Amino acid sequence: MQGNHHHGSGRSYDGVPELTRVFDIQREEIEWIWPGRLPAGKLVTVAGDPGLGKSFLTMDIAARLSAGHPLPDEEDQSRVDALERAPRHTPRDVIILSAEDDPGDTIRPRLEDAGANLNHVHMMTGVRFGDVSGQTRLDRDAMAIWRALKCMDNPGLVIIDPITAYLGNTDANSNADVRKVLHLLSRVAASMRVCVLCVTHLNKSTQTKAQYRTMGSLAFTAAARMAWLVAKDPNKPDSRVLAPIKSNISGGAPGLRYKIVQREDALGPTVEYEIDPNPVTLEDLEPAGESDQPGELDEAIAWLKETLKDGAMGAKEVNRMAGEVGISKITLKRAKRRLGVVSEKGDQPTDPWVWVSKADS
Repeated sequence: MQGNHHHGSGRSYDGVPELTRVFDIQREEIEWIWPGRLPAGKLVTVAGDPGLGKSFLTMDIAARLSAGHPLPDEEDQSRVDALERAPRHTPRDVIILSAEDDPGDTIRPRLEDAGANLNHVHMMTGVRFGDVSGQTRLDRDAMAIWRALKCMDNPGLVIIDPITAYLGNTDANSNADVRKVLHLLSRVAASMRVCVLCVTHLNKSTQTKAQYRTMGSLAFTAAARMAWLVAKDPNKPDSRVLAPIKSNISGGAPGLRYKIVQREDALGPTVEYEIDPNPVTLEDLEPAGESDQPGELDEAIAWLKETLKDGAMGAKEVNRMAGEVGISKITLKRAKRRLGVVSEKGDQPTDPWVWVSKADS
């Protein structure tokens, strides 16, 4: 280089690059709080419309971690009982920031009904400065969350529900402002090796892609290492789907079905999961036919109806036959949803999954 290079102000530029050879960086494997779904040391978001059971889901996860109970896909059976589980892991401490549910009449009952160890669940109701207490503001109080985690024996999860209620003076519609807050939370997560799970709602837009419907800035999804969507199950109206929106981490898990049920041996509703080998994806949640060529969906519906007219058929066989006649997996799933075909599994672990038409189920 010849001559002096100057900054815009006219001063000489004296910046020195700091370089690290990638050879000198130690390779690290991802740790998981919930394998495939909640990575340790990372920021994760879960979004969904109101009334779909997001809080039930997060409280069930908190309960399982606090008691050392297995997480849904760690169970052997396809349907996971919320109350009949034995501890399998060391209990993890959980911090909950909740702006919408009352701790006494909502949060504690849900945790108890889900089998939580309440000694390992902590409500963060505010931050005190001297003699003055106030609501937690993430643009100011990320250090307070870090201090709280530092006092715990085995911290694992921080739930912020909804994150938009804790932004303080941050403009929720500003990508730059939201990213600053999320960066602070990401640093807390990385420092303490916990997962910070941020809950948010969807706006009322009719845009198909869920990542564009997250309330406020797109940064809520963009800055997260993993993002999940809670939506109604198009195949089972009484069920919900936890579907992946995005993942920047290898080893991510597929979608998961669950529903809110009232059990006879529980005072309130609890979460029941279904492990399905053909989980619903974001494509399945799009309006039917949006990506299909004209007539493709109608043809697939007619084909599937004819294929299942004599009764249930193995899921793998249906998919194989559909591929042979040129029906794509996405179109087949939409046809399945339109016909009301459901996936069922026998009582024995070795029983295959089958597709059953609504008329036969």
